[in-house]
Amino acid sequence: MPAAAPWSPRASAWVCFAAMAVFGYAALRLYAAPNEPDPRTLGPSVHVGYYWRVGTAIWWGVLAGIAGWRFPAVGPAVAAALPWIAGAATIAAVLVP
Repeated sequence: MPAAAPWSPRASAWVCFAAMAVFGYAALRLYAAPNEPDPRTLGPSVHVGYYWRVGTAIWWGVLAGIAGWRFPAVGPAVAAALPWIAGAATIAAVLVP
């Protein structure tokens, strides 16, 4: 009889969603940083870009969550990687402005 998976499919989907949303936002933010507008006109222009970055990161997170639903079923080695993914996403969330 196979051993039980340490993660439930729902938990792995949430971890993959959260990690990809954070990494996606960080990647989009770092990509946009050199192209920031003039600080005097930053107020009106910042909100639209922010909403697009958040929306895109959430979309990528949803796709990763759908894919992550299968992580525990793939095998224990893949399921054991989920805490590392969650830790890396937490570090990225703290470091990216």
